[in-house]
Amino acid sequence: MNYRRWIAESLSMMMTCSALLSGMPVAAADTTETDTREWTNNPGVFQVNREKARATFWRYDTADQAMAQDPNASSYHKLLNGDDWKFHWSINPAGRAQETVQGFNSVELDDSSWDDITVPRNWQTILNDDGSWKYDPVIYSNQNYPWINIEGRKENAGTAPEQYNPVGTYRKHFTVDSSWADKEVFVNFQGVESAMYLWVNGQYIGYSEDTFSAKGFDITDALNFEEGADNVMTVEVYRWCDGSYIENQDMLRLAGIFRDVSLDAKDKVEIRDFTALSNTFINDGKDGKLDIEADLRRFDTASRNLKLSAVLYDDQKNKVCDFSTDVVLDTDEMTATLGAVIPNVKKWSAEHPNLYTLVLSLSDGDTTHDLTAIKIGFRSVEVTDRGSTDARLRVNGEEIYLYGVNRHENNPDTGRYLTREEMEEEILLMKSLNINAVRASHYPNDPVFYDLCDEYGL
Repeated sequence: MNYRRWIAESLSMMMTCSALLSGMPVAAADTTETDTREWTNNPGVFQVNREKARATFWRYDTADQAMAQDPNASSYHKLLNGDDWKFHWSINPAGRAQETVQGFNSVELDDSSWDDITVPRNWQTILNDDGSWKYDPVIYSNQNYPWINIEGRKENAGTAPEQYNPVGTYRKHFTVDSSWADKEVFVNFQGVESAMYLWVNGQYIGYSEDTFSAKGFDITDALNFEEGADNVMTVEVYRWCDGSYIENQDMLRLAGIFRDVSLDAKDKVEIRDFTALSNTFINDGKDGKLDIEADLRRFDTASRNLKLSAVLYDDQKNKVCDFSTDVVLDTDEMTATLGAVIPNVKKWSAEHPNLYTLVLSLSDGDTTHDLTAIKIGFRSVEVTDRGSTDARLRVNGEEIYLYGVNRHENNPDTGRYLTREEMEEEILLMKSLNINAVRASHYPNDPVFYDLCDEYGL
């Protein structure tokens, strides 16, 4: 199934049905003029030149570094967070920098008169000295679309507001290590609300909707790799887009770049994505099965004989097992599989959140092209006697009860951005109150939060 097409078609259908049920007018299917703006009246277009979605993992230099799982220590990773971003705000798209500032995305532009802004942070959390909002306000809304009362317009399903739809334009100056000149370089945004356009050194890169999911772009061809050369990234962010109809939830409404932004380098071949399944037990439940499926990709046309290797470590960093498979990468992308049985496996549960570290590498002889790691747990979840009055939820065969809470990503000072320490504090509070489950209302949370849930047992 083509899931991207299915999502686009479903989005369009949901918008039409929503309009019919609420009595709102529906735009005619046939129009004399096509709206080419991706952010409005184009529910079938939610990304342009964006990398395919993948799991969250990072490239490391060594196996020890991978086991420590600190991407900021890797020479392949550069975090662009900070208070040195420049910012231009307008109340609507007509006044955005692209329309009012000549060379808004060029390296040469003197942006010293633009505001300073910290990334990650929602711009609604920035206040004047008297406590008033510096830009547009925070909005809380449940069922109604948040722009209805402000703009006072009749709804036209699938179109974003234009009179009042604030747009923030960000500029970030950065340098690129010259050692990256022979690599493929990506910029990764972990969260941007709600739609964004991207330029690097004045070159258009792409577009993305989907506020709470990561989005990556290949920016290799737009970069200046000369030592110390100034590179400029320009990000144009719309508070609302046609995707906002689907993201309409019972919560505070904010906008901006609110999660990490990073540059990430890869060799000319990579582990593009992988899945590790660890939910099957054998031999009377004593041993666990680990099955890995990895998508491999090349950025040139060379055919290579590669080895995909996996090493599993326990929580004391003792090697439990290692296994590998040989692959011939002679197409742009291919999928490789490998697996192993883990004897006397330590199972994961909320009471005993046992975790292993899986180190995955892709090599060609003595040359390592990619190296990454994730934490995994072995756990089975099932409902027994489903449909009866004796149905039970079981984890690893044991009957359990869920004691859960709802959670939103909120910080009064930074909006949706939370540090790892703040998330950890929340989880420790939950555990102290015997909470064993958390509902991520209503969107993908920061990937760090899921790692912490794995670690502490939620």
